[in-house]
Amino acid sequence: MKKLIILLFFVVVLGGAAVWFLLSPPAEKGEDVGAYGDAPKDRSVIAEPLVAATPPAALEAESISSESARQPLTDAEPVEGLGMVDQLSELVSGTMSDEDEEKLYELLEDLQKEAALNPELLKEIIDEYSLNPSSDLGQNLASILAVVRGPEVEAMALDLARPDASPEEQVAGLTLISQLGVANEQTLALTQAFITGEDTNPELLRSAIYAMPVMPLSPEESDKIVANLSDLAMDHSDAGVRFNSVTKIVEWAKEPKDLDAVVKIMNDEARTEGDRMSAAIALTDSTVGGDTMRELFMARMADPKELWEIRRTSAEALARFELFDDDYAELEAFKKEQEKKDAEMADGEMIEN
Repeated sequence: MKKLIILLFFVVVLGGAAVWFLLSPPAEKGEDVGAYGDAPKDRSVIAEPLVAATPPAALEAESISSESARQPLTDAEPVEGLGMVDQLSELVSGTMSDEDEEKLYELLEDLQKEAALNPELLKEIIDEYSLNPSSDLGQNLASILAVVRGPEVEAMALDLARPDASPEEQVAGLTLISQLGVANEQTLALTQAFITGEDTNPELLRSAIYAMPVMPLSPEESDKIVANLSDLAMDHSDAGVRFNSVTKIVEWAKEPKDLDAVVKIMNDEARTEGDRMSAAIALTDSTVGGDTMRELFMARMADPKELWEIRRTSAEALARFELFDDDYAELEAFKKEQEKKDAEMADGEMIEN
C-alpha cells in the first residue's frame, strides 16, 4: 500500500511538469532568455510606457534647450554687450569690405541700444574712448557716446578738454562736446578759453570754435565773442580756422553789423575763392535781414564779373527777402541766365561722354 502511494505521487509530479512544458509558448529564435527567469535583454517593452508618459511638447522643449546649451555663440548673440567693444576693435583694425561695413553698422546700432540700458557697458565704452580717442575705434565709440549722451559722457568730454590734458585729448573732448551739443556756461567758458588763449594749435582752435555753443548773453558779451571770431576769420593763417570762424559768426549774429567781417571777406576779390565762397554760403544761412543784406546780395548777383558760384549763392539768399519790382526783375533775368548756363554745361558733358 505504501509503495502504491509513492508511485502515485511521482505520477502526479511528472504529469504536472509535462502539462506545464506543453502549454508554455516556445522562445523566439535568437531570444536571449536569462537564467533563472531574468527579464529579456530587449528593454523596449519596459521603455514604452515611460516614453508615452512624457508629453511630446515637453520633450521638444527639453531637446531645444539642450541643443542651445551646446551651440557656440554666434555673431548676433552678444546683444547684452559681452565682448562687443572687442568685436568693434577687431572689425575697424583692418581694411574693411562691404560686408564688414554692414557688420560695423549693425554692431554700432546694437552698442548704442545696449549702452543706453547697460551702465557697465557704457563705462567700458567711456574708458576705452578715453584711452585712445583719435583712433579708428575711438571715433566709432564717439559716435555711440554722442547718441547715448548722459551726465557720465558729458563729464568725460569736459575732463578730456581740461587745460592740462594733451592736445590730442583736448581735441577729442571738444569734438565730443560739439557732438553732444552741450550748451551751458561751462562749455562756453571752456571753448572761449581756447579761442582767446595763447595756444595757436590750429586743430585745437578749429575744434573749440566748432564746439562753442550759441547762448543768450548780454549785448556786450555777444559783441566781444563776435569780435574775437572776426579777428580769426580775417587774419588767421589756417583756412579751417577761418571757415569755422565765419560760420560761427553767422550763428551769433543778431544784426547786420555783426556780419561786417563776413561781408568784407565775400567782397574782397584779393582773398581766395575758398574764403569768399565760405563767406557767401554762411551768409545764405543767416537769419539777419534788412535792406543792407538785401542790397549786398543783389549787387553780388547782378555783377557779371563776380564768381559764378557767389552770384548763384546770392540769388538763393534773396529768397528770404521781400523784393521790389526792380529787384524781382533782376532776379528773373539772372534765373534765365542760369538756365542757359546749365544747358551749356549739360551739352558739354554729353560731348565729353
